[in-house]
Amino acid sequence: MDSHCGVVIEIVKRKKTSSEKEDDMNHLLELEQRLRELDAAITETRKRLPAHSVKPPVMMDLLALEDQYDDLMKQICELKEKRNEGL
Repeated sequence: MDSHCGVVIEIVKRKKTSSEKEDDMNHLLELEQRLRELDAAITETRKRLPAHSVKPPVMMDLLALEDQYDDLMKQICELKEKRNEGL
């Protein structure tokens, strides 16, 4: 490995601009807002589940909402990790 590799790596690992950080923060806020909306939708859908003989369409709605919730949580965690790496 020659000595130029370290220089190239440092150039590639540049710090984010304030505009990029602001974009990440706005995206994070949007994701968190959507997460709250999904949480409310999941709560409402669970209320529609009867105690007995669960209706397949309602269960499918709930599973889809929970999948979306999990995906958003993953995105939020990834964004927060990237933000912490930049500190």
